[in-house]
Amino acid sequence: MERASGTLALFSSLLRIVGGRLVFGANAYLPPSAEWFDGSGYPAGLAGENIRLHARILAVADSYDAITTDRPYRKGIPKRRALEILKNRAGTQFDAAIVEVLQQLCASGQLP
Repeated sequence: MERASGTLALFSSLLRIVGGRLVFGANAYLPPSAEWFDGSGYPAGLAGENIRLHARILAVADSYDAITTDRPYRKGIPKRRALEILKNRAGTQFDAAIVEVLQQLCASGQLP
């Protein structure tokens, strides 16, 4: 449960800064994070802003949390290295603007 709450807290912070609104009901469905920003993901091959903002934010938040959190099979990667990984994948796997917001949040100390 800790991992989920970490992802949700980060998602909430990014959403607030990017200026999105939470949507409830049928419109709240988030497509799988397997959609990549450059369109090379699946199942629909969506690209860029054709991927809902919530899903683009969640992809960054969940990946950052997964990379930095200890797992039974490995230790979490240091946050600085995790940010480098996300930055290297910005524009391909992730929305570069969302990655930039995450980097700003970390640099300003707004995220632990």
